[in-house]
Amino acid sequence: MNMNFFSPQSRANTNLKNKQQYAMSMHTRRVMTPVVENVPVSAPVVNKVKWGEPTWYLFHTLSVKIKDAEFLRVRQDLLNNIYSICVNLPCPICADHAKEYLNAINFNTIQTKEDFQRLLYHFHNSVNERKGYPMFPWEEVHSKYSLAITNNIIINFMGHYSEKSGNPKMSASDFLRNRLIGILKQWFNDNIQSFHP
Repeated sequence: MNMNFFSPQSRANTNLKNKQQYAMSMHTRRVMTPVVENVPVSAPVVNKVKWGEPTWYLFHTLSVKIKDAEFLRVRQDLLNNIYSICVNLPCPICADHAKEYLNAINFNTIQTKEDFQRLLYHFHNSVNERKGYPMFPWEEVHSKYSLAITNNIIINFMGHYSEKSGNPKMSASDFLRNRLIGILKQWFNDNIQSFHP
């Protein structure tokens, strides 16, 4: 026995009513969203406090705390370390800008501690200018960073620089940065006596 609770006629009417109700509901619920064209896709914003300030603090502290008698001995390693840190920054755009800036510098012209300080001073201000930050005064290089405790600055930098980005697309960058951290730790352990405390 075939049990039909709806006649074919009532089923057709129900389907028609459902379609009409669906069509009406679609019309009344539709929310128009404006189309935005040519919106640039930006990289994730990285808080400058996370790694920017500790990185500049490290660079300027090293430039002030390097012993005059030791500068020429560690000059090449120091410049290479600065370059390696910059090209592996947690922000790919920042790393590209830093690489472009540093590639335009002839490191052979950096022969004194003051040359090194001025390199970092101009580099820092080029970043500040590009980001719309106030210029960093030359007078502050010595007055501010001579008060820093070298070991603490290194440890603080390492902690911030080694933080994982949390972005799966950045995992290779995180890996390279962690490898660099190991190299830098060894270098600082081997050369910490070249810097004032």
